[in-house]
Amino acid sequence: MELSESKDKRRAAFTEQAYEEIHEIGRMVAKNIKDTSALIVERDQARIREVMFRHEEIRLKVREATEKHLKRFYMKLCRAEAGPLFIDILTNLELISEHCQTIAERILGLPAEW
Repeated sequence: MELSESKDKRRAAFTEQAYEEIHEIGRMVAKNIKDTSALIVERDQARIREVMFRHEEIRLKVREATEKHLKRFYMKLCRAEAGPLFIDILTNLELISEHCQTIAERILGLPAEW
């Protein structure tokens, strides 16, 4: 919320590619949140593996998006004030996914009768 407000306040605009990257990673994170929520209700080994695998994919996508952002920045395709906000959004999405992975790992470690 704060990043969105800061983006509006600074009138920072993302490139179309940046929006696409955020939306793609955001959808993956939303799936991890949904799967992790389901794990709290019912322990499912396959879903735990999916959350962990998806988190690794998210980490790679964030790294790729960061590298692409730097290329866009050096090519002067994006405005300087948008860069830190873009990176902060990516970092927050990755951290949310990391929390999902941690929860999945903890559920995996619970006794079977849980």
